[in-house]
Amino acid sequence: MVWLPLVAVAAAVVALAATAAACRVAQRHLSALHAALRRLDALGVAGDDLARRTARTARAVRTRRDRIRTLAGATGRRGPQR
Repeated sequence: MVWLPLVAVAAAVVALAATAAACRVAQRHLSALHAALRRLDALGVAGDDLARRTARTARAVRTRRDRIRTLAGATGRRGPQR
């Protein structure tokens, strides 16, 4: 029965790491989309409002990723890397 809390903590650390990895992938895609929208906007094709919303979403993903990394740091793993 002593090993049960250890397994739960290990599962939580793995879940945090997986979520942080998913946030990194989402941030990469959103950053690429934002750059493409900026290029289109420079050509007068896309609306600036859409580019701003994409940037706001990318910032939210970065913030969420940093919070997850901070939580992982509280469990003995490394915190945010910049």
